[in-house]
Amino acid sequence: MSNASKSTRNVLILILITFIYRAIIAANTGLGIGESYYFRGADNIALSYFDQPPLFFWLSHISLKLFGFSPLSIRLPTLLLFSGTTWVLYLIGKYLFSARSAFYAMLVFNLSALFVIDGIWFQPDAPLLFFWSICLYCLIQLFFPKAALSKAQEYLWWIILGISMGLTTLSKYHVVFLVLGMFTFILTQQRHWFKHPGLYLSLVINCVFALPILMWNLEHNFASFVFQGSRVLPDAHIQLHFDWFLRSFVGQALWLMPWIWVPIVYQLVNTYKLRKTDLKQWFCFCMAVYPIVFFTILTLWADLSYHFHWQAAGYMILFLPLGLAIEKSLANGVWVTRIKCWIIGSAIFTYGVLAFLAFHMETGFWQTYGPKWITVKTSHNVNAVDPTMDGYDYTDLYTYFQQHDLFDQPNLFVGASSWLLAGKVDWALKGRIAVRSFEEQRNYAYYFADAKHLGQNLIYVTRDDATKAIFDIQNNCSNITKLDTVPIKRHGITEMYLNLYTCQNFHE
Repeated sequence: MSNASKSTRNVLILILITFIYRAIIAANTGLGIGESYYFRGADNIALSYFDQPPLFFWLSHISLKLFGFSPLSIRLPTLLLFSGTTWVLYLIGKYLFSARSAFYAMLVFNLSALFVIDGIWFQPDAPLLFFWSICLYCLIQLFFPKAALSKAQEYLWWIILGISMGLTTLSKYHVVFLVLGMFTFILTQQRHWFKHPGLYLSLVINCVFALPILMWNLEHNFASFVFQGSRVLPDAHIQLHFDWFLRSFVGQALWLMPWIWVPIVYQLVNTYKLRKTDLKQWFCFCMAVYPIVFFTILTLWADLSYHFHWQAAGYMILFLPLGLAIEKSLANGVWVTRIKCWIIGSAIFTYGVLAFLAFHMETGFWQTYGPKWITVKTSHNVNAVDPTMDGYDYTDLYTYFQQHDLFDQPNLFVGASSWLLAGKVDWALKGRIAVRSFEEQRNYAYYFADAKHLGQNLIYVTRDDATKAIFDIQNNCSNITKLDTVPIKRHGITEMYLNLYTCQNFHE
């Protein structure tokens, strides 16, 4: 068996093993707060949505209809697409450099916590990374052909690129950075493509695919564009926040794993240094730099909170030159032991920690058996909830509604104190009853039409006390009374309480 065949076999084994691991995690952990919030979008199909383009909603909608409501079914498209991303990136690395370097690249790629998690969670990142990688594959066929392309072949690759960019656009608005990277490479190295109609045909195709997003925004006063724009320019008086900037650096390093992030950043610098002598390295730089730099610099004045994964599409291609560097080091006998320990240690840490967190998330065992200096602040203390409860499903709430026949009551809907809690409640109730968020609504402003529920009764779910609950809903309904307190138990132990209030005659 040739080295290329061995590398291909090894990548397929890697994809299979990591898919099984991720599927086990996906099937046996509840949805996180972001995933739960997105659930209603997957349950109710629409042209587009308030804070994300529609593709990942559409894909999980199909999965939910085929396989029912479960964490595994809503995450299944993510699992499959991430495996596809690994395979396409391997083909790109094999084409640009070598099969062995591409295998090393994909091995490390699948050891980075950021990408492993992106390969599990129900988020827009999995389709973004997959179709972004398809775009990269199309571009290398055009920019670095093994043999001269015919006119028909050139047009075919530009058309496939346009379709792939369109699907990338339907995944996440990051596609603008892909286009910038493509134009940068063409402008600096292959300007003849500016005269080729295929380039502009691909952009037109991309715009056609973007029509659902545009149509939804036209119908809703460009709400999605305004919301995303407010993140870039949060207000008229911009102030610099170097603590946010530092947090971004630290967060990116932690998500990628610091011992992987440092070599990756080195590759970003190195690919720039090689811009005049190695066009393939320069291509990697062009396709990586924009999302990494933009979303990092943006944190100087915009609070992006903990969205450290927004740079992921840029980091992704840098694993390919990293794989080449690993191949050269091993071939020359340099740092062989260190590299092996680095890879083995990364595998043990990433997959071990994720398995540990998943097991604790579902059982809460660390609260009882962990060191007391860690658990004392949260151990079975409902006023200091274990943060891993954000990834635990509130099945006790569903049981309560079922036991009290609340699903069968006409003219009744559920409210929650925030869009985050609304998502957790919505997923817990499996979409069987309408849910409204009473604070910042985001997508719930479009999921829930107030006019259709006027005069109906409300069950308000909150973790707050009566004073706060009454303040939240007193302007929207009357006769507010405490209904019950529902304990949310994990492994038989109450971890938190949800307070339920009823009120009548909902009005705007």
